[in-house]
Amino acid sequence: MNEGMELNPSVWKSSIPKQELITRLNNKFKKCKGGIFPLNGSLMKTCSEIFKVFQQELKFPSYFGNNTSAFFECMTDMSWKILDSYFVIIDHAEELLSNEKQEIGWFLKMCLEISTEWSKPIDLGESWDRPAKPFAFIFLFSDAAAINYDKFNSITLFT
Repeated sequence: MNEGMELNPSVWKSSIPKQELITRLNNKFKKCKGGIFPLNGSLMKTCSEIFKVFQQELKFPSYFGNNTSAFFECMTDMSWKILDSYFVIIDHAEELLSNEKQEIGWFLKMCLEISTEWSKPIDLGESWDRPAKPFAFIFLFSDAAAINYDKFNSITLFT
């Protein structure tokens, strides 16, 4: 499945066509209760648009506060959508935060922190205990943009 992808713990970039990637993920994870969330980077050119799209598509609770702390809290909770794995696919990634370019570092680091949080089990004897689960962010680029990851390569996640 990693053919055509560069992997860094749970933040990937790819030039594989979106439908092919979704098919591969569905085939690999069809026996488990996994979630695939395709999002459109061209609808997320600002931080507030990221919050809006994630809230709508991942069905954040009504108390979501539309800020970075609330985003992290909701993304590391997901108690309203309990699955065995989570794959957030962002198509047109070259357009992601294109109106707030200075925020791309924040967002990519947040993705890694969220993935890292999910990679550890919670075993406190509480109702919110859970095993470690895969939670990956996959950034898909258009063919023209696939050869130029400049804004992503400048972030230390993708070395």
